[in-house]
Amino acid sequence: MKPTPSKACEACPARHESEWRWRGAMLLIELRRHDLNFRELQIAELILDKTYGWQKETVVFPQLNYFTHFLGIGVPDVNKVLKKLHARRIIRIVTTKGRPTYSLNPDSDSWKAFPRVDKFELRSINNLLRANNGLEPLPLEDEAIANFRNLPAAKKAGAAVGNSPIGGEKGLSAGEFPSLF
Repeated sequence: MKPTPSKACEACPARHESEWRWRGAMLLIELRRHDLNFRELQIAELILDKTYGWQKETVVFPQLNYFTHFLGIGVPDVNKVLKKLHARRIIRIVTTKGRPTYSLNPDSDSWKAFPRVDKFELRSINNLLRANNGLEPLPLEDEAIANFRNLPAAKKAGAAVGNSPIGGEKGLSAGEFPSLF
């Protein structure tokens, strides 16, 4: 995915900016949906803010103490969390000409992080909340998500995991829960 403006969008910078904002908002929802600890979420959100917030795919933090100044986290902890986020495929770290460049991986399906909330349930509750606040529901069908990631919808649907956070397991109905007492 390369979120750059099209020729039609170059004439309309406000629309281009709103596309970046929308993509950033979708990534923020994905970050919050997955099981990340507080520091992981802080660092990922900072990278999100400095990339999509500045309408860029990547950002250069020349030294780790930049993270320290923004977040108040010590350099050893920043280093440990960055390595963990990179290993879990949530962020990408590429060194170009000796300068570390950071970006978020927009394909949350490839993240090695456990989702705490099912994406279909999240869409439903988000649209319910929007309706309660007088807003139109978001068109977040599978086709829209596939188009966002520049993949055909059929390919994404074929690779989809069931609604259960543990792939392939069937959820229990209210009468099937085991008795605790």
